[in-house]
Amino acid sequence: MLALARKAAPGAMLVRADAAALPFGDGAFGAVVNMAALDLYPSAERVIIESARVLARGGRWVGSTFVTSVRLPFLSALAVAAGVRTPRLDELAGWVERAGLARFATAAFGRYVIAWADKC
Repeated sequence: MLALARKAAPGAMLVRADAAALPFGDGAFGAVVNMAALDLYPSAERVIIESARVLARGGRWVGSTFVTSVRLPFLSALAVAAGVRTPRLDELAGWVERAGLARFATAAFGRYVIAWADKC
């Protein structure tokens, strides 16, 4: 994907890094966008906390994921085997709050949610 991105945006600075341990200083960015991946990380909460760390005061975090309203043992076991962890919306809100972000809001498209919050 980086090779394709380099061709499409040859002037862009592209960095491959662990989303839970970003190689950037505190407050380095005005926005952090993490679309369609939160359910794929071993710890989405850790990724959100790290995103908040690199956000400047007044910056905005935006992320998206599928959410679930209940935990079904059979589906949960399948998801874990596949490396997917679909959170409940209240879990996502809790992660954002523990990351120190405020004004959490969402737009839902069925089970798919786009969420955002600000670093105050």
